[in-house]
Parts: sequence; structure tokens; C-alpha cells
Amino acid sequence: VVADCPGLGSASFVELYSVRDGQAGARLISACRVSAGGYATVLVDRGFVADAVSARPPVIPDAVEPLRVSGVLRAPDPPSRFAPPN
Repeated sequence: VVADCPGLGSASFVELYSVRDGQAGARLISACRVSAGGYATVLVDRGFVADAVSARPPVIPDAVEPLRVSGVLRAPDPPSRFAPPN
């Protein structure tokens, strides 16, 4: 899927602990507002950063142009005691 994410360059991100190729680090996740496809927002995985790297992508406060992202859209897990309803 391809989506235009307005303000993604200025979006904050959360860091989720991850391991890649045996190396500890974090995956950076941001929200992307979308206007089609039945969802108001999708989460964009902005990539892996190893623990040895202290730098993070800059959050550009005045970035307003949408960034085009492409990837795989995964449906949410069905509601359960671990995954609440949307």
C-alpha cells in the first residue's frame, strides 16, 4: 500500500524494544493520518536503530508537506483480553 502522511516529518515517535540480527535496539513507530481505506490512522514503522546508536531522526516542527510511504498494511488483531477493541 502507498499512503501520503501529512506531517510525518514533524511526528513524534515511540521506541519499541526490538532485536535485529542478534543486536538489541528499537523500532521507531509514528502515527500517519490517512483519508482512505477505512482507517483514520495507521502506524508507520520508521525502522530499526541499534542501541549502540544514540542519534535519532530529527523531529522537524515546521514540516507540513506529506511524506509518501509504501509498505505492507496489516489488519489489527481481533479483540481479546490482550488486544482491546479499536
